[in-house]
Amino acid sequence: MVENDNFLENSGDKKKIDQLLADLNAPSVSTRHEAVRAIASRGESAIEPLIRELEGAKDNDRRWYAAMAISGIGAAAVAPLLSHMKVQKDTEFRRYAAAALGTIGIPAIEPIIEAMASDDRQMLCWRSNRAT
Repeated sequence: MVENDNFLENSGDKKKIDQLLADLNAPSVSTRHEAVRAIASRGESAIEPLIRELEGAKDNDRRWYAAMAISGIGAAAVAPLLSHMKVQKDTEFRRYAAAALGTIGIPAIEPIIEAMASDDRQMLCWRSNRAT
């Protein structure tokens, strides 16, 4: 019975997160800000949907709001963001993921340094491109 309850809870959470993600396109800025706060309050369950939003957003405003929601989740979002940055080549995705990491702050510093010190060519290229 607990497994079914968890499934229903997770299913309901996914539905709510999807509704909140749609609100990132709302005409009202206050609605977008409320959506950012509400998505961030969902915690770890919102990380992957937000990363998918960063990857697939049609415009940078939507990416910005998704990045701010991810940063509101905090330290739990650092490793998943860095993992996606290693494989995602899109410059806009990386720019907004980096903004989220910067807003997360201190919990992101060591993992970022470790990622930049890797032999991963894509991350090294991104680092050198950002330095110019």
